[in-house]
Amino acid sequence: MQFERYMLSVAAAVHNDVVPVVTENYPRHRVELAETMLLRLAADAAGGFGKEFVAEIAKLPGGMVGAQAPQALGEALDALAQLAPSDETAIEKGRVRLARTLAENSQAIDRSLVLRLTGAIAKAENASRVARESAIAEMASRLGHKAGSAEELAVSADQMSDYLRRRFGREDCRAMTVKPIPGGRSKGTILLDARIGQETHSFVIRKDFSKNFMGSMVKDEFPVIRAAFDAGIKVPEPLWLEEDAGILNGQFIVFERIAGGPAGTMFDIMAGPGVIRDYAGQLARMHRIDVAATGLDQQLKFGDSEAPVAEMVRQSYAKHRANTPDELLLEVAHQWLLANLDCVSQRRALVHGDAGFHNVLYDGDRMTGLLDWELAHVGDAAEDLMKCRAAASQVIPWEEFMQIYTDHGGEPTTPLRDKFFTVWRLVDFSLYAADARAMFESGEDSDLRLAAVGYNTFSRLQGALAAALARD
Repeated sequence: MQFERYMLSVAAAVHNDVVPVVTENYPRHRVELAETMLLRLAADAAGGFGKEFVAEIAKLPGGMVGAQAPQALGEALDALAQLAPSDETAIEKGRVRLARTLAENSQAIDRSLVLRLTGAIAKAENASRVARESAIAEMASRLGHKAGSAEELAVSADQMSDYLRRRFGREDCRAMTVKPIPGGRSKGTILLDARIGQETHSFVIRKDFSKNFMGSMVKDEFPVIRAAFDAGIKVPEPLWLEEDAGILNGQFIVFERIAGGPAGTMFDIMAGPGVIRDYAGQLARMHRIDVAATGLDQQLKFGDSEAPVAEMVRQSYAKHRANTPDELLLEVAHQWLLANLDCVSQRRALVHGDAGFHNVLYDGDRMTGLLDWELAHVGDAAEDLMKCRAAASQVIPWEEFMQIYTDHGGEPTTPLRDKFFTVWRLVDFSLYAADARAMFESGEDSDLRLAAVGYNTFSRLQGALAAALARD
């Protein structure tokens, strides 16, 4: 059965017959996510990408592993190189075997070999994943495809009016518009226009979903955002935290709405040079906040650690071994990170943790706000820099960005430190995406947003990770 043909047929029907007639923003976004998923499933059904991986592994020079490494490692590599390029199932099993062999023998492999193997495996993974993404793009072009989240955001104006009356203790409160907006993966967002007495207010509600693959909650974000706002960082003012989860099926923060729209996505950027320059200065200002003086070190993850980055990476590796032990690329990436911990800064900074332009608002050519602080922690400021570098560099030279950053008091980085946190960003987000995939596949939460993150976003992150590790 040519399964890909059926999937493409369904994708074409969605694209041609459903997308054009869905005009409301939120349902249209969900239909486009479904179309994206159908295309990726069709490409996977077609297959043929393992041959790229085997071809790269076969280029490894004989005796690369050497006598100093366990025999099992050499055998796993040799077995991969000898597989038939068309045997996708055997190739995937070979990947799993190599990931397990590396994990089981990690203490017996010296650092130089880890680095050589990482480069070779990353090149093989990159070749395979580039071929996969190219096939998806080709299928999408045949549809005239447009790349395209949660039922818990459906709240009526009457429900919200009742809540506001209880909150403010007065009867002259009325919700005029209550509108969920798309794009949230781990938290939901609702725009609320309301009258409180004679005054009109525009609020933004950020709420926990009942199923949360990121693990964080809005109550953890509130004090950090408050501290950032008080320090003059461009963030929307957090007005209050609602801890009664029964009101909207999850706790939520209410913010004063600020002007602007998203400056980009996790992979692309829409904003201009002025926004990027503003952001460089804002990051430097944020990284100068004294976490000890503000008490944030007592509230943030890794705040009580003398080596926060080392603890962060080790926790991540333990999570990988528990949840994604057969993912070869995540195995070598973690071992590469552990082998290069000596490059990180010892200065303990407030790190946003998800400082890409999908979390930046802009209006015209100015940045207006930095959103979504759920991953904030104590660590190395370079982590935030590498989470925005790829997008920022599409608009202004990275040297200009860093000059603005250092002029505002930020600490310069080094090439190895840059690569370390580029790899870390992709590893970290890949594990969250894998959590979403597991939640979806287990049936714990069958919402489309989890399917998209776990299948589509995970794959794109792994492709970027392979490319990052493969670069010298």
